[in-house]
Amino acid sequence: MNKEITDTTSKPNYKKTLRACYLGFITQAITANFAPLVFLKLHHDYQIPLGLIALIPTAFFFTQLVVDIFCARFVDKIGYRVSIVTSEVFSAIGLIALAFLPDVLPSAFVGMISQKAGDNLQRGLFFGGIFPVILIVFLIILKLMKGKN
Repeated sequence: MNKEITDTTSKPNYKKTLRACYLGFITQAITANFAPLVFLKLHHDYQIPLGLIALIPTAFFFTQLVVDIFCARFVDKIGYRVSIVTSEVFSAIGLIALAFLPDVLPSAFVGMISQKAGDNLQRGLFFGGIFPVILIVFLIILKLMKGKN
């Protein structure tokens, strides 16, 4: 007789999921804020005029709007876990691209814009996948806490 024993008294533990989500937010902070920290270095090393460097955050903002619209639908099709893992892979590629694209492409400015556009794809996948996960885990924890009272 092979019966599956299930323990209905144990409650799910979402600590690993939350920890992974928080680490993802840290990765996002690094990728979003690192390039602006080196803008003056880019200006001096690649002789990019400050006016063009100021266009990088502008391009970042507008591509982020477009990417978020498309990724919201795309994430629903591929699933939350796949989108979050894929976004972290894109994050690593983006940081590596930031180191090499300005030197590889004929124009360092084009390299920076290309890197930020790719970075937006990664950010759209991440935020499209992470916010529903955090919301669901938060609601489950809230329900479990309410059940204790």
